[in-house]
Amino acid sequence: MPYQPRRHGRRAPVDLPVTVHADGLTFDCRATDLSPDGLSLDRAPGLAAHGGRPFYWIHIPLGDRGIRALARPTWTAGQRQGFRFILVSDEARLTMAEHMDVVERLWGRALH
Repeated sequence: MPYQPRRHGRRAPVDLPVTVHADGLTFDCRATDLSPDGLSLDRAPGLAAHGGRPFYWIHIPLGDRGIRALARPTWTAGQRQGFRFILVSDEARLTMAEHMDVVERLWGRALH
């Protein structure tokens, strides 16, 4: 049975390019789920092979200037990885929540 991470609230299914910065290296990944508290993404091959560190800077292209967040990995399943935000502005959390509302209206159903 595939790993199913425990969810702590609603998440919006997304398909967004995300930039992950680790130890001076930059990795282009794809976010697959987003919430004001974290995200899950499909990791770039380089990031999957990179030992890295326990925290990563992540850039998400939402809002006028994009969102920059410090996040820690919470789970890994193959190329997918979940992150929890540990440093992100209230403005950025609001931007993510507004994006989730738009996704919910477009999909016409509750988010997972």
